[in-house]
Amino acid sequence: MLPKDRRKQSIYFAEATLAEMRHQADRLDRSLSWIAQEAWRNARGELLAMPGANDGPQSRALAPSAADPKTP
Repeated sequence: MLPKDRRKQSIYFAEATLAEMRHQADRLDRSLSWIAQEAWRNARGELLAMPGANDGPQSRALAPSAADPKTP
C-alpha cells in the first residue's frame, strides 16, 4: 500500500457551497476536510464513469472524409 500524502492543499469553493459544507460539518461534528474527503470518495465512481475530453470518438476533422475521392 502506498504511504498517505499529507501535504497541505488549498481548495476554493463558492460561498454557498462552503456555507453548506460548514453546516453539514457542524451537523455531523466533523471537520471541513473530512466533509470534502467523504464527498470525493462518494462522487469518485460517478466522476470516473464520465467520458473525458480525450475519451470520445475521433474528431471528424481528423477522420477521412466521405467526400474525399482518395479515401477508399
